[in-house]
Amino acid sequence: MKEGRWSMTFDMWTNDHKKIAYITAMAHYVSVKWELGSLVLFTSDFSPEKKTRDNIRKEFVRRSAKLGTDEGMWSNVVFVKDQGANVIRALRPYARMNCCAHVLNTVFRYPFDNRYLAQGLPDLFEQLQKSESCCDFLQTEQTDRPATTLCVPEDMHAVEFKASLDQVRAKLGSVMSGQARAGPGLESHARAGLGLGSVMGRARATPGLKTTGTDWARAS
Repeated sequence: MKEGRWSMTFDMWTNDHKKIAYITAMAHYVSVKWELGSLVLFTSDFSPEKKTRDNIRKEFVRRSAKLGTDEGMWSNVVFVKDQGANVIRALRPYARMNCCAHVLNTVFRYPFDNRYLAQGLPDLFEQLQKSESCCDFLQTEQTDRPATTLCVPEDMHAVEFKASLDQVRAKLGSVMSGQARAGPGLESHARAGLGLGSVMGRARATPGLKTTGTDWARAS
């Protein structure tokens, strides 16, 4: 810390089950051997108090004292945090950087909002909804099935299911190739769709794979 060879991620989060707020600080450092390491410094229950600037700073100072550090030493640390106004104000005396993950989440939240896509790109929105439904089905319905079996929804024939995935793949592929018109942010969705479509592509290319009723199963 004295040599300024580390940074700290500082964030507040909530346990959705118990609805309890926490504050967590994690150190990221480079050792004398130039090895990158990380360590959770503390996680503090923040539920009894309001998440104000003063309360956050008070808890941070209290925890720092338990670690054997004083406020003067924190001037050598770069804090990586979200863009919450209360956290920014609590860390105002120190060097700060915005968390890239939080920034990207903010940037993509609105362009990929369902209402925005439904109005601006209805065809793409429809295909993305189908892709999402297929992903949800595969994740929830295949858990208890053998790894060699791919089950298709009961109301959809295997060929129709394959065709649906192929349509999603083709639509998103065309968006990716012409993303200059649709917007550069759509490339990630296109790549996700291509990956989903390739699931069936690999299945079709696998010897000994056949369709029986509503199941894709490996021939015994």
